[in-house]
Amino acid sequence: MGRVGSRMPMALGLGLLGAGLLFLTALEPTTPYTSWWYWMVLIGLGMGLIMSPMTSAIMSTVPAARAGMASATSNTLRQVGSVFGIAVLGTS
Repeated sequence: MGRVGSRMPMALGLGLLGAGLLFLTALEPTTPYTSWWYWMVLIGLGMGLIMSPMTSAIMSTVPAARAGMASATSNTLRQVGSVFGIAVLGTS
């Protein structure tokens, strides 16, 4: 990330994540696990490419005296987003 910055990995990660989620829309309730595990791998790779650069970008924009607050806010918002995402998907 030191050579390319945080934008390119995050953009690539969002593309992989979006593609994986788009492919998951074709699943049926009777689809066996063996036919969609690779889409989950694609989603995991996308998330991996997003989370670390995002945290690094957040932490590089705040002064050192506020690093703890920025880290806590970032993690809190990530967890709240995950909870709301699961709640929205669980209601449909």
